[in-house]
Amino acid sequence: MVYVVLAAAIIVFMACFKALALVPRMSRIVETARSAQSVIGSKTMTDDQKEEAAQKAAVALAGGMVGVLGRVAVCVLAPVALVWIGAQTGAYTTVEATAAATNWVFITVSSIVMIVAFAIVR
Repeated sequence: MVYVVLAAAIIVFMACFKALALVPRMSRIVETARSAQSVIGSKTMTDDQKEEAAQKAAVALAGGMVGVLGRVAVCVLAPVALVWIGAQTGAYTTVEATAAATNWVFITVSSIVMIVAFAIVR
């Protein structure tokens, strides 16, 4: 039973990851950082213009990172909650869930499945 719930937890994680659009959000953060870097190296802007653009980029980066961190927390906590609920219902113990989730075979297989699934869904 624990492996069924762990598989469901992986699906929940992947669904959250996709639904919350983490990859596009991170891409925007990287683009903002690259833009700020090009502004700082600009020879056509004055120092005041560079300073203003850098401050705007810093605010955008901070806001973007807070948003991403909150979404990552949801992606992690949702499957953890699912596994915890399964343990609370008596389907298995938290020790069994931890042992199953940290088993090298489970980690390897679930990682491969997730990589393939993300590549297909992409």
